Amino acid sequence: MARKTALADRPAVLNARDAASYLGVSISTLKAWRRARMGPPHTMLGARMVGYRTALLDAWLASRTIDPDRADH
Repeated sequence: MARKTALADRPAVLNARDAASYLGVSISTLKAWRRARMGPPHTMLGARMVGYRTALLDAWLASRTIDPDRADH
């Protein structure tokens, strides 16, 4: 039950600093990924304000999961 509450209380959109913390990377890494058009999808909330939807961060992380039983990794 506590996990459901924690997920429900999580903001739908994180700023770059909070998204970097959520992913365990630096803000500069997140910025480099944006410039290289890689990394998680982002949303421009203004001319210079970047946002990251938590659902898309979770989906991006899930897509990068490596199955240790697969021979081709």
